[in-house]
Amino acid sequence: MSGKKWQCAICGGEVVEGQRFTFIPGKGAVHVECLNAYALGKAKDKVKTAALLDANEVLLYAITRLKEAAKLLEGEAKEAVDEARKAVEKSAGKLANILAKEIEE
Repeated sequence: MSGKKWQCAICGGEVVEGQRFTFIPGKGAVHVECLNAYALGKAKDKVKTAALLDANEVLLYAITRLKEAAKLLEGEAKEAVDEARKAVEKSAGKLANILAKEIEE
């Protein structure tokens, strides 16, 4: 696995592009598993936080799959998949902001 690398803001371990991870504003890159445990541990409303984390996982999974699909495509098909990925990344960013607020409240 090659690509960009970061340090998980929660566990301190390596985060590698291709893994399921997200960026939390004010914290940086975090593994999905670390985020889930951390967020649920801090959550005042565990049901709301669990729902946000579930939605987040769906988006992050989609991003990973779309990146892999784009590697196999070219031309118009690749452009369409890349466009879809960027739209999902935008939604994932919005959700990360909401999760960050939930964690900090």
